[in-house]
Amino acid sequence: MINFKVIASVVGVLLVLIGLLMFTGIPFSWYFHTDGAYALLWSGLVNLGIGGGLWFWGKRNRSSSKIKKREGIGVAGNGFVWNVALFI
Repeated sequence: MINFKVIASVVGVLLVLIGLLMFTGIPFSWYFHTDGAYALLWSGLVNLGIGGGLWFWGKRNRSSSKIKKREGIGVAGNGFVWNVALFI
């Protein structure tokens, strides 16, 4: 049986980390006077919101936090899909 809460928790952590790392580009955008600061801000906030929600949902009432082979494949696939979907 696939434990979807483990997958959601790990993908949520990945999205939160990506959201936080997006904020590091904002000072460079301001320094070079480009228009990317607001896009980076909103993208980071969206990643933080969705990732935080997945992380919170996956953390609650988790019976087994052990990642098996099926959950690992789910984490890799869903991590890729969510990151591509949020960057487009």
